[in-house]
This record gives sequence, structure tokens and C-alpha cells, in this order.
Amino acid sequence: LAFEAGQAILGGESEEAFKSAIADIGQIRELLEADAAASAAQADQTYTSARTLTLVLIVVALPVAAVVGLLLARSISRGVSRIAQGMLTIAEGDLETQVSIATNDELGDMASSYSDMQGYLKEMAEIATAISRGDVNVAVNPRSERDVLGNASAEMRDYLGEMAGHAGRIADGDLTIRVKSRSEEDALAHAFATMVTNLHSVLTETQGAADQLTKAKDQLSEIAEQASIATQEVATTIGQVAEGS
Repeated sequence: LAFEAGQAILGGESEEAFKSAIADIGQIRELLEADAAASAAQADQTYTSARTLTLVLIVVALPVAAVVGLLLARSISRGVSRIAQGMLTIAEGDLETQVSIATNDELGDMASSYSDMQGYLKEMAEIATAISRGDVNVAVNPRSERDVLGNASAEMRDYLGEMAGHAGRIADGDLTIRVKSRSEEDALAHAFATMVTNLHSVLTETQGAADQLTKAKDQLSEIAEQASIATQEVATTIGQVAEGS
């Protein structure tokens, strides 16, 4: 259009060409404005549709999220309650309650830790039971230097084994042992030491009594011999008197 208007101007039809050009420009502007209005209307419609869709999604998502959250909260609550109940039974001395939660999250880790603790306490209980039955050779394997219960069980086993060894030597008549107490509260070691001391005293007194009995026997033998001699002398004297009469 602009090219044709230019040709018209060059051809001498300037006024009509100018009016035609203005009219063409007006049409172009109207077309552009109509296109812009259509684009704006479409944009408004798109915005309205998007807003409506967003609101619908929010309205749908909120109940779904609430239901999912409620179910998740209940699941976590049930798992925590089971672990708490298991811990309570352990606190009461019951080591048989099993807690199994097959999830790959913190709750599953808690259940796994509970099972590990339960297994450890069962192991320590079995060791304590064996020691209470007199088994001082039961195997005790502390899990670390910080394993207070395991180390204490090992020390108790070793201590009772040592006391059993002392008792065996005393039973064999060996009173030369020296029982060392581990503390002022070591009642068993003190009792063994007192027993050894008393046995020494009894043995000494018994030996003294045996020596006195031996001396008394010798004295009795000497008295009997002297009595026999005296009897013979009396008999001889009596015989002599009888002959002289």
C-alpha cells in the first residue's frame, strides 16, 4: 500500500493518494486494535480459566492433603505407640515383646534399634541366669569399652570364678591362699578370708590338742609301766614275807 501511494504521489495524484494512504493506515490501525483486543480477551479468558483451575485444584487438594496427613499421622502414632508399649514391657522386665515396623524411615529405624536393644538385654539376661546357676565359664563378650552391663557381667563372672577357685583349694586342704578383697563391701572375699583365718586357728588348736593327747598317752604309758613294776615289787615282797613266816 505504501509503495502504491508513493507511485501515486510521483504520478501527480498527491491528494488522492495521501487520502488513500491515510485510509489504509486507518484500516491497518483498526486491524491492529481488533487483533490486540482479541488477544487481550483471549488472555483474560486464559487467566480466568487458569484461576478457576487453580481454585478447583486447591479445593480438591486440601481435603486430599488433609486425609493423607491424617492417615500418615495415624500410622506414625500407631508405630510410636507400639514402640512405647514395647519399651514399657522392657522396663517391667519382660523381654519377649516383639515390635516389627517394616518402613524405610525414622520409625523403622526406631523399631530396628528397639530390636537390637531387646536382643542385647536378652543376651545379658541369659548370661546372668547362667552365672546364677553356678556357671562361671559362660562366655561374656562386651560390645565396647562403654558397655557397662557387658563389662560388669564379665567382671562378675571372673570374680565368682576366682572365689570358686579359692573354695576348691580350701576344700583340698590348702590354707596358704590369700584372698584379696576388691573393696570394703566385698562380703564374699571377706568371708573367705575370715574362713581361712578361722580354719588356721582350728587347725592350730587341733594340733595342740593332738600334741597334748600324745603327751598324756606317754604319761599314761609311763604310769602303767611304773604301776607294773610296783606290782611286781609288791608281789616279791609278799612272797618273801610268806617264806619268812
